[in-house]
Amino acid sequence: MDYAALIIFLVMHYVRPQEWSSFFTQLRPIQLLAVLALYALYQRRESVRLRDLWCTPQDYMVTAYFAWTVFASPTPSTTFRSILPLIFFYFVGVLTLTSLPRLKKFLGWWAVSIVFISALAIASTLGFDPLDSASITQWRMKGRLVLNLSIFNNPNALAHAIVPVIPMLYYLLFWKRTFSKPLILVIIIPITCILMTLSKGAFLAGAVTIFATLTFGRPKKVQIAMAVLAFAFGGTLIYAMPRMSELKSSKSDAAIQGRVAAFQFGLHQMQHLTFGHGLGNFQEQFFRYGPVEKVKKMRTVHGRHQFYYIISHYYKAPHSAYNQNGADLGFTGFFLFIGVMYCSLRTLAQAKTINNDEELLRRTLFAIVVSYAVSAWMVDFCYRPTFFLFTAATSAFHRHLRGLLALKRKSTEDEEAQAIETNSVWLRPEDLPRSADDSSASVAVETLPTVEVRTPQVVEPSSAPQEELHGSINWQRIGWVDLMLTYLLTKGAVRLWVYAIENM
Repeated sequence: MDYAALIIFLVMHYVRPQEWSSFFTQLRPIQLLAVLALYALYQRRESVRLRDLWCTPQDYMVTAYFAWTVFASPTPSTTFRSILPLIFFYFVGVLTLTSLPRLKKFLGWWAVSIVFISALAIASTLGFDPLDSASITQWRMKGRLVLNLSIFNNPNALAHAIVPVIPMLYYLLFWKRTFSKPLILVIIIPITCILMTLSKGAFLAGAVTIFATLTFGRPKKVQIAMAVLAFAFGGTLIYAMPRMSELKSSKSDAAIQGRVAAFQFGLHQMQHLTFGHGLGNFQEQFFRYGPVEKVKKMRTVHGRHQFYYIISHYYKAPHSAYNQNGADLGFTGFFLFIGVMYCSLRTLAQAKTINNDEELLRRTLFAIVVSYAVSAWMVDFCYRPTFFLFTAATSAFHRHLRGLLALKRKSTEDEEAQAIETNSVWLRPEDLPRSADDSSASVAVETLPTVEVRTPQVVEPSSAPQEELHGSINWQRIGWVDLMLTYLLTKGAVRLWVYAIENM
């Protein structure tokens, strides 16, 4: 049931039935799923110990990120309650995805959920529109496709949420498999949905994700050749997509300059506030303190010219998960946010797989992490369940590579064998076998002392427990080198942040 609760939690994030009908809201589905998962974990044959929660670098980094989010908040209790379901289902995922088939099926449900919302968005333009999305698409969004749900009612948000499913479907359906024409329709649906959103950022994120996916795990020569091709023709192909030519006139594009204003404000907040301004307070703080405009009219005070400054009071979304993390949680929170993704990427990069199933999962998870890392620059995916769920899936894969599940199973078998050994059977002398034609032997047997005889345990070959073969990974804990690399990545992200402000 814990596995079922995790799947339902994932599907609900995308389908969002609580927004279809108020009846689901009254049921409090997240609380019910949490209770179901707790009950299932309690009823498991192997009890969950506290040390089972922290076994991989991802577990420690996510815990530190959660702790800092609560500690840095001006209202810790409110923040704790709001983010508690995310960290709870992170550990549910870590404890539940205990095998490769489970992990593969989990990613399959993930892909099905994204394909469903893609099909639902496209169907809104063809007459099937239960959420009244068509009116928003045609009027407010001027023909750019949206889905009238809280996290998909913007073309960019919808498109970026769909981008990772393209490499996911490739690996789950086509990689090292017999080609099937009907399955092409499955991957055409999300591609069509992304094109109908006309999202420049999604086109760019999709291109980077597909390139990283196709080069990951390939020989060095192939990676170099693909990098050369991407450098030579990638820009031309990207600019051939709809609306990409608008990037050439970004200085006069009001939407892009609005993002610049949000980026400037977020960077200023991160650099001047140690703890940030708290979880989810970006729009309110932006309304109160920025941006500042300088009025041309001057006045003279004590012989010096002074300008009038006014604050343009309006609400603005952060438009970037990096921007939102830095402004909400300060530099430390920004560091931990990047650290979580670093741990996932290092696990997947250093994993040594031994079969196709492990390699399939490694590449699929890598595509999801890269897609999120790129899209997070263009949409505010902060504190979304997907961030914690793909990290939980990567942590579960890390546990599999380290053989933690096999070791736990082996220890259980050793305890059972020891119990069988101690429960030996005592036989009386008269119960021992005798020779019918040798009376002296019979007398000798009768004078034998009482001995301990253990009954052999007969195990059928088909039911004998076999040790599960798995890949390996040498990385087990976060060290000083990992912290230094994360710090360098954080400083690099800040440099990219500044570059985007200066050149957008």
